Amino acid sequence: MALRRALLMLTPLLVLMAVPKPVAAADLAVPLMLTQAPTNQEGKAEANRLLQLGIQQFKTSRFEAALQTWQQALKLYQGIKERQGEGRALSGLGIAYDSLGNYAKAIEYAEQSLAIAREIKDREGEGQVLGNIGSTLAKQQQPELAIVFYKQSVNVREGIRQDNRTLDRKLQESYTQSVAYTYRQLADLLIAQGRIREAQQVLERLKL
Repeated sequence: MALRRALLMLTPLLVLMAVPKPVAAADLAVPLMLTQAPTNQEGKAEANRLLQLGIQQFKTSRFEAALQTWQQALKLYQGIKERQGEGRALSGLGIAYDSLGNYAKAIEYAEQSLAIAREIKDREGEGQVLGNIGSTLAKQQQPELAIVFYKQSVNVREGIRQDNRTLDRKLQESYTQSVAYTYRQLADLLIAQGRIREAQQVLERLKL
């Protein structure tokens, strides 16, 4: 009984000894930041930020900087298994390499992006990448092959435009203007090969 009473008296002391002293929030900030892995949401937000930063760098002809930024975005998208983002980052890398004159790398990354776009049924991404490949092939003096990819791009865009028929006319016009470059590039290649009628048919498709 004496032993039991002694243990009961010691228990509160043991509990008090086990309670750690209060720690300021600022003291916790650094170790938490160092040890906690970013969540998928945080990773996606950062990847999206990098994707947009790369776009701005590309628009101002800082192609090497855009290349590095999109590589960082790609790693983040792959880490969280965000397939659409991964495809867009790969597409960005493709056009960066194209602008730097490395056409082999441009095609390599574009093909990876195209595979993802088709896998996840991202038609806008598919149409864009097909056009990018057509552009790169045209620069490599491969007009016949470029025409094949440009035509595929136009066909995808036509499917999207058909789906947009129920939208406001201004929205339809805005989308058409955003993709018109591909139609005109295809028409130019066809005209250069004397395929005038085909070129006219392509340009007529731009009409709403």
